[in-house]
Amino acid sequence: MPSPQGPNSPGTASSSFWATPNNTFSSDNSYSTRSVSGASSTGILEVSNFGFSIPSGAVIYGIIIEIERKASNTTGSPRDAAIRLKKTAGTAVGDELASGSTWPTSDAYATYGTSTTLHGTTWTDAEINAITFGVMISGQRNAGKGSTTFSVDHVRITVHYTEGDGGATAHKPVIVSQAINRASRW
Repeated sequence: MPSPQGPNSPGTASSSFWATPNNTFSSDNSYSTRSVSGASSTGILEVSNFGFSIPSGAVIYGIIIEIERKASNTTGSPRDAAIRLKKTAGTAVGDELASGSTWPTSDAYATYGTSTTLHGTTWTDAEINAITFGVMISGQRNAGKGSTTFSVDHVRITVHYTEGDGGATAHKPVIVSQAINRASRW
């Protein structure tokens, strides 16, 4: 049975577009923000260095990403433009996770993935533990006049894994027990 580690918060954030990216480290109502007008994108907010310590040789079963976010209004249908995991700085991997849902006007976590979702790629313990592992976030305003401020308060990730050879070690005590039972019959 896979074990969870997390949710862990990031220790590093960067963006050429979003103000105060480091405000994504905790759920404290201090936001990383980006205002956009018309039909346009926020650009990328990149968060990483989640401080995981997945044991060497572990098998990764799933990754859950949670983003606490809001929009200043619903004009122009503000929504995800791109939500992607990353193994190295600036390089997205796996599936596009963006949802078609409009961002709410009050803080709420959006969840991407489950305890059994690998998001279209494979993962090693070293990749998860790396300071470059993280998520890339971008919002978009689809239409309308005026502007919308996108706000991200917190990002957290939970990783589900089994140690060693994916659970086969759990069967070894049964085999040893069977061998002991056979030996006692002799």
